[in-house]
Amino acid sequence: MSLDSVSIINLALDRIGQQPIANMGQTTGNGPLAMRQYDKTRRACLSETWWTFARSETPNGLPLVSNNVWSNWQYAYEYPNDCLIVNYLCNPNLISQVIGYPYTPAYWNDYNRNNPHEITVALAANNITATGQKIILSNMEDAILVYTKDVAESLMTDLFVDYLVSKLAKSFCLRLLPQSPILRDLDSEITETGALAKRHSANEDVEPSTKKSDFERYRQ
Repeated sequence: MSLDSVSIINLALDRIGQQPIANMGQTTGNGPLAMRQYDKTRRACLSETWWTFARSETPNGLPLVSNNVWSNWQYAYEYPNDCLIVNYLCNPNLISQVIGYPYTPAYWNDYNRNNPHEITVALAANNITATGQKIILSNMEDAILVYTKDVAESLMTDLFVDYLVSKLAKSFCLRLLPQSPILRDLDSEITETGALAKRHSANEDVEPSTKKSDFERYRQ
């Protein structure tokens, strides 16, 4: 059964022997601390690696930015609002050639797997003022982006939740019990739970292989 944010926070508070919270809007007790630390820690954990449960893509390509002022890049694409970290920028023509692509990068061809690109901030029409909008610059037309998405708790694996709880517990402990020996134990837990969660995520990945033509299959 999946856990919500309050349940995850309370597991972390339990780990260091602190009082639980009733909801994310709680303004007393550990409520303010939980609100300050939870989302930041969750997003940081999601950004650490290419978690399979948080992997997403733009199947129809990325929307273009109307004002492309970078002469050394042919295309300026919008950066997805739910993107935490870019995994790679795909050649759309490669999707039909590789099983599992673009969800799994085609390691046999780095150019097609991760096309050269740059992430920056869009400029206004005067080409000087930053608009605050993140964009992706590339020379690839109709590029597909594979990225780590800011996902809800219901999609997180149990092993990832264990890792997040360990990280939260340390964050809470540093502020509530800064001299506690629990901190040493939490460092070990973070290393162990993080490695286990990342290994599990990697094992769920798909090994890419080139699709065979009918001629090749009939010869077997």
